[in-house]
Amino acid sequence: MKTKITFAILFAITVLLLAFAYYLEYWRGIVPCPLCLLQRFCFYILAAIFLVACAATPKKSGYYTYSILTILFAIVGMAIAGRQLYLQYNPPQDTGCAADLTYLLQTFPLTQVLAKIFQGSPECATSQWSFLQLDMAGWAFIWFLIFAIVAVYILLRNHFADFRSSINKEI
Repeated sequence: MKTKITFAILFAITVLLLAFAYYLEYWRGIVPCPLCLLQRFCFYILAAIFLVACAATPKKSGYYTYSILTILFAIVGMAIAGRQLYLQYNPPQDTGCAADLTYLLQTFPLTQVLAKIFQGSPECATSQWSFLQLDMAGWAFIWFLIFAIVAVYILLRNHFADFRSSINKEI
């Protein structure tokens, strides 16, 4: 399968995942916690990477760049989803409600906002939706992992294609 088509498929999957998240938020009434919003932000960044990768006509170095960016943001997304999964199985002892993300961003510096978000809150520790025994954070973790694996595959495939072509030129 061509790399451009692969990135187009990844873009379509990411758009569908984001559409489903908005369906759950606006039609099912499930309000996302701050960690969910950060995961959604990672999906947005990945969608932008995938869109540029399939819309542009880059050389192999461009695909390397897109693959490395995909791996980077997929790892960040897995870390965020992993933290949320940890909080769900080890809820914070604090029972107070966390401040709204907009309020935190307007009031505190970004480093303090991220620290407060990763400390967790009761809304991050509750699971409001599940499918096949996995909640939203579990599925997000799996999709981030899939995106990272596909990006590694693209990197290796392009690397070995370059290696094979250099050997064929020598022979």
